[in-house]
Amino acid sequence: MLKDDVIFFLKINPDPKDDVLHAWAEENEYDVHEVENEIYKLATKYVAFLSGGQANEADLTEEDVDPDELELGIDVESEHVDDEDIQKRIALDHLAENDNYYSLLKKFVEKE
Repeated sequence: MLKDDVIFFLKINPDPKDDVLHAWAEENEYDVHEVENEIYKLATKYVAFLSGGQANEADLTEEDVDPDELELGIDVESEHVDDEDIQKRIALDHLAENDNYYSLLKKFVEKE
């Protein structure tokens, strides 16, 4: 499936040059324009994700939260996702719910 192949390609080529992308598309018998359109779709979803969520609804930024709590949140979220922007976005969403979300989570996990 094109989407899955494009995601795999981008994982191993996080900042591909046009000639690399075009060569990959041709090697895999994909139309270059279809590949580029798939990349645009993925980029749009990524931007929509980063600009959505509870933190954005609450107009909460990293400057509005305890930096230690945010750091703890980013560390916890790194267990689930590699992208730092996504880690921070998820952490901020949780901190919008509860300003000490990750400290409470840590206490809960330690108790268990």
